[in-house]
Amino acid sequence: MTDISQEPVHSSNQTAPEKSRSYWSDVWRQFRSHKGAMLGAVVFFGILLLVIVGPLIYHVDPTYIDIRSRNQGPSLAHPFGTDQLGRDILARMMAGGQVSMAVGITAMLISLILGTAIGVLAGYFKRLDGWLMRLTDLFLALPLLPLLLVIILLFRDPLNRAFGPEGGIFILMVTAIGITSWMQAARCRNPAWNGNFTPAKYRTIHSGGTCPTGCCGGSFWRASQHCPMSIFVPAPPPQRCSPGRRRPASG
Repeated sequence: MTDISQEPVHSSNQTAPEKSRSYWSDVWRQFRSHKGAMLGAVVFFGILLLVIVGPLIYHVDPTYIDIRSRNQGPSLAHPFGTDQLGRDILARMMAGGQVSMAVGITAMLISLILGTAIGVLAGYFKRLDGWLMRLTDLFLALPLLPLLLVIILLFRDPLNRAFGPEGGIFILMVTAIGITSWMQAARCRNPAWNGNFTPAKYRTIHSGGTCPTGCCGGSFWRASQHCPMSIFVPAPPPQRCSPGRRRPASG
């Protein structure tokens, strides 16, 4: 008789253990699935690359005045032409882009940090919720243009004396934009849990169906780290935590 070697047969119902996904991978997965977000990211990073790397390759002084070359069209010497004073438009566009990017990113960071701090405090400490949300409503109701004019009138000259004309106007601009645009970031928490801190990031998307950390005893610092990321992805309908799925409080 011939021996027939039998290979071990794997059961079809055995499945490989599913890898646990981090929150950042979930954010990237949902962000990548949004065509508009990906298009905006490509445009943003393209502009960022142009204003950072461009001046290192295109060595033209954006402030150099050449009256004899004014109002010229695009050419090899001036790819975007020149303005009424003969200054290179491409060089000036890259120099202005650096200032615009610095102002926008710095103002965004100020508003994100301020809004996150207020939103997390309001959601994590129920006693402060009403006061801080009314403060948020107050800032939302303020007329921005008169407020900005008052800020410029009061603080422009002191800042110019302290930090110089360029530094003073930069600090004034980013501060004025930051303190008037933090209100949306402060509302990142989900109000469906009535006082329990639940930023939009904490949703039951993990394979194990674990309970959101912010709703089930997560630390204040952990919630503060993840709350700003809720601006990148839309929040699904809220799901309440069941008592049997509570996570132990982190030490």
